[in-house]
Amino acid sequence: MFVEQFYSEFEIEFKGTRRVLENLDFSKFDYKPHPKSFSFRHLALHVANMPNWGFLTLNSNEYRMNPEEASLDRDNPQSKEELLESFDKNVNQFMEKLKGTTEEQMLEVWTLYFQDKALFGQPRHIVLRSSVMNHMIHHRAQLTVYLRMNDLKVPGLYGPSADDQKF
Repeated sequence: MFVEQFYSEFEIEFKGTRRVLENLDFSKFDYKPHPKSFSFRHLALHVANMPNWGFLTLNSNEYRMNPEEASLDRDNPQSKEELLESFDKNVNQFMEKLKGTTEEQMLEVWTLYFQDKALFGQPRHIVLRSSVMNHMIHHRAQLTVYLRMNDLKVPGLYGPSADDQKF
């Protein structure tokens, strides 16, 4: 049940995320709407790397982060084409791993550690929903605001956007 449901949902959400990433303009990547905000670049890379977070969640029962690698966003593409290629690779790797995941593995506790301190431990299916899918959707929404604020096309995700409307 979990695997089939997640597979369908992630498939839909990854397609929408790709449409958002296709509208990026690397020449505007230094843009920040506020000093406390992520840069356009950081936010785009974060969103593009979320499928890899899903893969890491499926690949073991824990992830141990240390101060030297306080981010799981390791890919650093230099063009939109490289970013999309990296995103597609991450999506394919995650979806293949998800297909081979059992229902029992979805119920196993997955734990995130930072400096050997457990930040949380939850069943894997909850981590996939909250820390991967919902997290990606949240930051993807921020990314659509950055697109709009930079006069770039915002694609429809759950229906047509203003840019998709034919007047």
